[in-house]
Amino acid sequence: MANKTVIAFDLYGTLLSTDSIAKALAKHFDYTKAQSISALWRRY
Repeated sequence: MANKTVIAFDLYGTLLSTDSIAKALAKHFDYTKAQSISALWRRY
């Protein structure tokens, strides 16, 4: 059986700015609701 190499990395801190997601949501919801949605999204 051939060996397999798996490469994984954490993209949250590297590629996604969770703060920018909350700022974008704040255009549609108040700031508190935007933060809540962003936190819920990060949980999943």
